[in-house]
Amino acid sequence: YTGEDTLSLHDALPIFLLALCLLYLLFWIRTAQRLTSDYVLAQSRLLAAFLKSVSNISEKQVLTQEDSLVYTTAFSFVITLVSLPLLFFIDDRSISYANLGIIFLASLISITSSFTAAKCIKRLDISESAPLFALSPLLVVFLSVVFLKESINALQLIGVLISVFGVF
Repeated sequence: YTGEDTLSLHDALPIFLLALCLLYLLFWIRTAQRLTSDYVLAQSRLLAAFLKSVSNISEKQVLTQEDSLVYTTAFSFVITLVSLPLLFFIDDRSISYANLGIIFLASLISITSSFTAAKCIKRLDISESAPLFALSPLLVVFLSVVFLKESINALQLIGVLISVFGVF
């Protein structure tokens, strides 16, 4: 810590991300074998929502002082470092080349999304940017129906709409 009243990317991001990722990793390693339990799934959803909220606030704090590209690069680097130990827990022979291609494409899309989200968060108040990101569930439902041929019933659609428009 530099002793100043404000935190720089160098000071805040590595400490926060490391602590957050380690907590998240420990939770998932502990519960990975029991994910079929409704109770564990409910806990997972609540934990994910809480961690995403903390991440958004921290991201805004850092982006008030740092460039979006610097933030996204550092964030991606830390995620890579934290994810590397997980390679020991997977059976890489079970992943087809087609799925590896989809994973690679999804990674590129995710990086682009992270960068554009960081730009949005940097330029807008968090109270303006968070509702925009709340549109994501609606888009996911639409894309899953179109590309994955999933079906959605009226109750699920009403739940998504209430979730999305409740934020606004």
